[in-house]
Amino acid sequence: MLRDAVGVRISRITDTVEARLADPETARLLQIPLLSPILHYTGVTYDEAGRVVDVARIHYRGDRFSFSVTVDAD
Repeated sequence: MLRDAVGVRISRITDTVEARLADPETARLLQIPLLSPILHYTGVTYDEAGRVVDVARIHYRGDRFSFSVTVDAD
C-alpha cells in the first residue's frame, strides 16, 4: 500500500514476533484471561533514506493463530 498507493520507496521491513503473556488491557481487548499466551508482532518499514515510514503492532490470541514466514531465495 505504501509503495503502490503513496509512492514510498521502501528499502527494508523488519518483522519481529514474540511470545508474550497478555497484560490486563490486551487480555480485555482479546477477550482472554489475564496472562494468557499471545503472539506479539511488530513490523517496521523503512524508506530508502532509512526513515521509519510505518510501524504495525498486532497482538494475536495464542489459541487461534499461528505465524509463518516464507522467504524466496533468489
